[in-house]
Amino acid sequence: MSQLLRIILIHTHLPGVVKIQLDQHTNICGTNASGKTTLQRLVPVFYGEQPNKVVPRTRKKFDEFYLPCSNSYIIYEYQRETGDNCQVVLTGKNEGGVEYRFVNAARL
Repeated sequence: MSQLLRIILIHTHLPGVVKIQLDQHTNICGTNASGKTTLQRLVPVFYGEQPNKVVPRTRKKFDEFYLPCSNSYIIYEYQRETGDNCQVVLTGKNEGGVEYRFVNAARL
């Protein structure tokens, strides 16, 4: 069965590396304005939602908010029906927007 396994954020709107496991029960908790909803908005992007539609109009564009640096990455790790683990890596383009890279690779 195909499934999203985890999301890895590297130097995004949150500092450092953040890993969110999604292949089992996942609980995202925190105080008000700690980023819970902001993290949850990344899931629909994996399933095809336009990135700029998940960011509130009161914020910057998706790439400016989630991918603010040249070394910012959002990695969606998923498993195909064949059992292969693959990744989609989102990076910001120099001219604005989001670039997608598809990687057939084992877990990080």
